[in-house]
Amino acid sequence: MSTRLPSRAVAVLLVAVASASCRAQAPETGVFITMIGADTVLVERFERTRDSVRGEIAVRAPGQAAQESQHLIYAAALAPQGLVSGVDLSVRIAGLVAQTAEVRLGLDSAGAHALFIQGADTTRTATVQGAVPLINVSLALLEQVVRRARNIPGDSVTVPLLSLEGGETTQSTVTFDTHDGAELVTASERMRLRVDAAGRILGGGDAARQIRVERVPVLPAGWLP
Repeated sequence: MSTRLPSRAVAVLLVAVASASCRAQAPETGVFITMIGADTVLVERFERTRDSVRGEIAVRAPGQAAQESQHLIYAAALAPQGLVSGVDLSVRIAGLVAQTAEVRLGLDSAGAHALFIQGADTTRTATVQGAVPLINVSLALLEQVVRRARNIPGDSVTVPLLSLEGGETTQSTVTFDTHDGAELVTASERMRLRVDAAGRILGGGDAARQIRVERVPVLPAGWLP
């Protein structure tokens, strides 16, 4: 994927984002798998606490072996009402760190903004208050969009999205049609999801793109160490 990311080591940040909340409560853990047809193309292992969600993703092109996958490691700091205050991201190819990013969201007299930080250099990008940062291959962060929607009154609500692959802010619409059903629509996709009352994604997909996602209890063999 094409990504405008600052280069900065992220390992210490991953620990800092989640350490305090992990001491306070046992994390919720899970695995998402994404399939195109019968071919598994993405596996995401994650853990969530009240204050953070972090995980590791292995993603590959259809037909490639799992060992050829690209790895992403992320940690997101959570705020009340389903919001996210920041994300740290590391992209690894063939086991080597290729790109890293530190993104912080804020609001001041000039408006809502996202700070992309690299060493002493900071790039400020205008965004929308309440935007949820999103990595386009992360189901756990997509779940955060649904959780944010659960905190907004109404059966059909708008949730702004901040793409970490370029810094653009777009809009999504989340519509809850039954207790366990939701549709998430953006400019490029229409996801039908099974969700619970808290906003957890249990499964679903995008029929037009033949994409299916499932939440499973066990990590598939050979994908992540």
